[in-house]
Amino acid sequence: MSQPGVLDDLGTLFDNIVELRIPADVAQLAIPRTVAETLAMRQDFDLDTVADIKLATDEACSTLVSVAVPHSMLTCRFEILASSLAIGVSTTVTRSGAPSTSEFGWYVLEILTDTVSATQAPHDSVKGGYPTVIEFTRSGNRVAA
Repeated sequence: MSQPGVLDDLGTLFDNIVELRIPADVAQLAIPRTVAETLAMRQDFDLDTVADIKLATDEACSTLVSVAVPHSMLTCRFEILASSLAIGVSTTVTRSGAPSTSEFGWYVLEILTDTVSATQAPHDSVKGGYPTVIEFTRSGNRVAA
């Protein structure tokens, strides 16, 4: 028997999370871009913020897809917070080392987001590469009603 309110709290939690898995392929990048844009617009963020979130999502996905293990999946997790979006993008990549913070793409992510980080787990022989995650948050300016 569950405690009163527990299911309601879980429902609220899951209502704020959208997760999708797509092939780690350049041809699929429009999907996470569109989801990011839609979620930002549903939060009533201004158009500049929506564009920043869309571009940052595209950059994070592109960075990982470019070095993804063939036939791997790209996971995108969007969490809707009170006044921001937290986005995590992950896949298994072929090379050791988190994405370089000295490359132009990383600079773009730093400019467009409030926080950004990349982590990489040790080589996974089952997946044939290194599980890698890029996470970022972006606060939004709301459109006046």
